[in-house]
Amino acid sequence: MTFSSRVAELKDKGFFENIEISRGIEKESLRVKNNAQLSQSNHPKELGSPLTNKFITTDFSEALIELVTPTFNSVDEVYEFLLDLHIFTANAMESDEVLWSNSMPCFIGDESEIRVAEYGSSNIGKLKNIYRKGLRGLDMVRSCNV
Repeated sequence: MTFSSRVAELKDKGFFENIEISRGIEKESLRVKNNAQLSQSNHPKELGSPLTNKFITTDFSEALIELVTPTFNSVDEVYEFLLDLHIFTANAMESDEVLWSNSMPCFIGDESEIRVAEYGSSNIGKLKNIYRKGLRGLDMVRSCNV
């Protein structure tokens, strides 16, 4: 039995009638200078603290912005929220910076140019920074088939 025929069978039995699908997006983009070099500037203050802002934070490096939407039942709503986050973030960045949209990173001369994300001097902030130092070179993605 093919996947398509299995889905059609479930649809015929009314399986999907009461299912609500919520979706959210986490979008990562590097902050880079206009010359495609990795930004060395701090996380923009206008974006709030990367430790406490649940919508705009940093991931591994100080230059790696992560935009996080809440979950929505509507695809249009999640895209609209993401667009608003993107515009707000772009307006808060330095005038010579852009968000790098490619999956391959920008030009990096040496690993020492990558500043690990900083989250302040609180204990949890220090813990998050130390944790990221241990993540170098590791990116895990998990999925679950239902």
